[in-house]
Amino acid sequence: MNPRLILVGTAATGAAVVAMVDAAAKAGLLLAAAALVVWIAGKRTSASTRHLVWLCALTGSLLLPLSFRLLPQWHILPAWMCWEEAPRLFSARPAHTPEPVDPAIGLEPSTTSEIQAAPVAASPAPPRTAKPLPPLPRPIRVKARWILTLWASVAALCLLPIAASVFKLRRLSVRSKTVASGPLFDAVSGVAGELGLKRPPRLLLGGASVMPMVWGLFRPTLLLPDDAADWPSRRLRTVLLHELCHLRRRDPLALLLAHLAVAVHWFNPLAWLALSGIRREQELACDDCVLRHGIPSSGYAEEILSISACQTVSHHPAALAMARPAGLESRITTILEPNRNRRAITRRIVAVATGTALLVGLPLAMLRAAPAEPNKRGRLLDRNGLVLADTAPDGNRRYPYGALAAHPIGYLKPSAKQGILGAELLFEKPLQQGRDVNLTLDAKLQHHAETVFRNANIGRGAVVVLDCADGELLASVSVPSFDPNDFVPGISKEKWKTYHDNPAYPFANRTLASQPPGSPFKLVTALAACRAGNAADHHTCDGFVTIADRKFYCWIGAAERGSHGDLSLHDAVTRSCNAYFYLAAKKIGPEKLAETGTMVGFGQPTGIGLTGESAGIMPSPENLKARTSGLPAGSAQNALTAIGQGTTQATPLQLASFAAGLGSGRIFVPRLDRDSPPRLRLDLVEAGWKTEDLEMIRLALFDNVRGPDGTAKRAQSSLTEIAGASGTCQTMDRGKQSHIATFIGYAPASAPRYAIAVVVENAGSGGKVAAPLARMILEGLAENLPPPTSLPPAKGNLDRIESVE
Repeated sequence: MNPRLILVGTAATGAAVVAMVDAAAKAGLLLAAAALVVWIAGKRTSASTRHLVWLCALTGSLLLPLSFRLLPQWHILPAWMCWEEAPRLFSARPAHTPEPVDPAIGLEPSTTSEIQAAPVAASPAPPRTAKPLPPLPRPIRVKARWILTLWASVAALCLLPIAASVFKLRRLSVRSKTVASGPLFDAVSGVAGELGLKRPPRLLLGGASVMPMVWGLFRPTLLLPDDAADWPSRRLRTVLLHELCHLRRRDPLALLLAHLAVAVHWFNPLAWLALSGIRREQELACDDCVLRHGIPSSGYAEEILSISACQTVSHHPAALAMARPAGLESRITTILEPNRNRRAITRRIVAVATGTALLVGLPLAMLRAAPAEPNKRGRLLDRNGLVLADTAPDGNRRYPYGALAAHPIGYLKPSAKQGILGAELLFEKPLQQGRDVNLTLDAKLQHHAETVFRNANIGRGAVVVLDCADGELLASVSVPSFDPNDFVPGISKEKWKTYHDNPAYPFANRTLASQPPGSPFKLVTALAACRAGNAADHHTCDGFVTIADRKFYCWIGAAERGSHGDLSLHDAVTRSCNAYFYLAAKKIGPEKLAETGTMVGFGQPTGIGLTGESAGIMPSPENLKARTSGLPAGSAQNALTAIGQGTTQATPLQLASFAAGLGSGRIFVPRLDRDSPPRLRLDLVEAGWKTEDLEMIRLALFDNVRGPDGTAKRAQSSLTEIAGASGTCQTMDRGKQSHIATFIGYAPASAPRYAIAVVVENAGSGGKVAAPLARMILEGLAENLPPPTSLPPAKGNLDRIESVE
């Protein structure tokens, strides 16, 4: 399994890191080439020429980050060298060959989960039937601003000695004596004229033991000891020739540029090597200048040794000193070598070196990676690397699996070739840039879930399957559906009329549409009771409850004129007793019930980012004070909210996310992009729920499926242990009274990994319709599902379905 490096950040930080990475790589090439040239040239070239080579390389590396944005781009490098993927800059994705699959699950393990499910305390939980997935290496995620902060901090530290040196030299200038006339000044002026300086530097005398040195860019300064005027003429001439040669060659400017380049490329050891080489070659070039002006090599070496022995050297990175102890032995050896090349640099050499540097550096700065697929929109891939959408050779979009996952995938606007729905719209920018997008969808599971719906002749409904561990959307089914290929290159009038006239609305993504949730919402009321400290409460069901002078029936009272009797919260969840939750909500109050519902994600978009997502309705106390449908205000509406009726509405995606939270203890923001990090919405234990209360609700959900009194017995499976709750919600369908069948749950029950929500419109009870559908879909996760095949659109219908076998 290949580890993945993902660098995340804003577009601005991403662009800065891209420039830094590009400059680092290309500066390394420049400096490596310079080091090779200097090593090959050796004694055959003068120190001035070698200094020029180092200077050109460092100057080029300093300008590379700027030239990255200003120069035109040549897209000729291999596509794998493309670094420009801000804000997700690097994503070394695994190969498209499927990774090992757990035969008990049938899905590739999630590779992007950074946050593991919260551990739960031991309880009389159901037996474990599925093998735990092996631990997977976490992807390495680094924020771009962290890299920029580290780079800027070390760069500032590299420049700090220069700033401190400049400050110390200013103080030294103030304390030193300025000489503007006299024999010593005349000697300096004479040597300056001999070397071709337009004007002599400012001359300072700074004490008896200071080392002769020069510094300054705009106001060159020469520092000599107080007794310099008493020096023998040969020593004075030797020192002046060496130090003024530095100014003639503009070595202070070259040294500053070298320090700036090292600060920018502090992570590159070649940059430090170049800085050391420039300093060494500057001193050797000035030594050569002294020897060319008639000073014998033996006498010059003697003077350097004599000065270094009796003068004090302060470390000033911004200054150049004649007899700096570092490297002095090597310099003396070089001075005494009779066969060394000591030719002065000429304008021709400068022109050749500069021209060569430009010919090498500019094209290098302009090189960019060629797009992997020029003029092609990026592909949409499922979690196993199967292509769900790509671009055909003729430039048209292609959906190999037809109507499979049509709603989460979406389609393109034919005229502008822009995404209209689903992932095609959500990931418009990276797709337009030709980048592939890895979706969390599993095409095999998606095909299985759609086939289950089709075989059951479901006319209108939705299924959502999430990964409990990190919120990944594994399957998203909406019936009826459409074929995105019908919009390529443009949809015909006849086909559009077929879709438009379909009364079941095939373009509606029912996984994002809100409906009354029914009995599964009782679990929100159960959580609210636990949070209020009422988990141990018992209530009596007489088949109905009188609230605000009106009878509110339990389903058993309405259907059979029966009652549940005295119930605990566990029993109420298992039997889905309306009366218990009417009384629990009355004791809790509408404020705490609404607060709990909002905390677990109802009444607000989930954050998946898909267009058209409904926020649903989580009735607030203000809503409950208003009259609705002729019912008394306040407590009556609160009772209906407690069982998922009244004005309460939720989407299948919200229900699946809630089910995942019940199973794992953590509610994540559902996500469709597999390369994005998980986002935790709520940790139930950290938010105040007791572990034992959550375990009691989980056990009740499991007993609701496996127990003799459970309302979701048809979800029981021999292949995997399922926990969940079904519901039957009264509603109106085209002016006629109807029902919505729902089921939410998770599997395996003892180690929740997959959460599911099933919603079927115009159906019988949730236990007879939604529960068996959920069972068949979750059983597919315990099998080795076959590869998906292309599917035609599910036409849907308005027929009522009473049960599913």
